[in-house]
Amino acid sequence: DFNNIMIYYPISNEPNILNIIENNKNYYLPYCINKDIEVRKIVSLDDLEKDEANVLSSKVKTNDMIEVVIVPAVAMNRQFFRLGYGKGYYDRFLKYKNVLKIAVVYNDFLIDEQYQDEWDVCFDYIVTEKEIIKKEI
Repeated sequence: DFNNIMIYYPISNEPNILNIIENNKNYYLPYCINKDIEVRKIVSLDDLEKDEANVLSSKVKTNDMIEVVIVPAVAMNRQFFRLGYGKGYYDRFLKYKNVLKIAVVYNDFLIDEQYQDEWDVCFDYIVTEKEIIKKEI
């Protein structure tokens, strides 16, 4: 039911979610700049540029309102906190955003250990190749 969805361009061994793109929805990529994230609209996956984190993103700046943000995770704990690459881009970006937050992680990296810090953002869903887990409210 959502029309404005921010996804990520996979790097290294991150799960590739680019196949979720549908023609009747708007998709966006994060563009890392000055330790923050700008939202960039995907016009074509063939016309991307690298941001300061060396990740491919769109060239098209936008002020569109994002409804869902899907991010990769190095690991997730069962308390719905994400372990990323340690630069804090997503934590700063999501801290004050009222959006549905979905983390994508390989099932082998879904762990019981509690490791969150006070600046970490809690996610609404965890998606692995084996299951979708919804945070209980």
